[in-house]
Amino acid sequence: MSRVVLAGLAYGRPATLEIADATLTWRASHGTPSQAENVVTTIHEVRAAHARAQRVSGSTAVLAAVGAVLLATGHVALAIAIWVVAVVLAVWRCARPRHTLTLALRGDRELRLVLAPQSAPGARALAVRITATLASGEGPPAPPMLP
Repeated sequence: MSRVVLAGLAYGRPATLEIADATLTWRASHGTPSQAENVVTTIHEVRAAHARAQRVSGSTAVLAAVGAVLLATGHVALAIAIWVVAVVLAVWRCARPRHTLTLALRGDRELRLVLAPQSAPGARALAVRITATLASGEGPPAPPMLP
């Protein structure tokens, strides 16, 4: 039985998604005081899975726009400095994208994990596997077993 653990943040706190064959175990906490959230499901119960790498940041566009306004008002040096910061942020985000995994479960439930960089390849593989399972219409071979 293969077992993979994806680590990252959910609700701004550490969380994990454990994958054991077709069983997915989500462990996270949220709220104040902290409340544990444990979800056990299978890949067959997931309606959609998306693994994304965010390579563009909205803050760089805002900084570029502020730089353009400053340039139009005659503050050339400040505009150039802000554009340099915007370019540095854009290059940094392209080099270090923010990876997220979103799983839409039955009903309106959604699990979203901001992944640690080392978990990104496993998340992409899981999303591809779930998408292929959905496309094939394959059902679970047996009810899920709790780990």
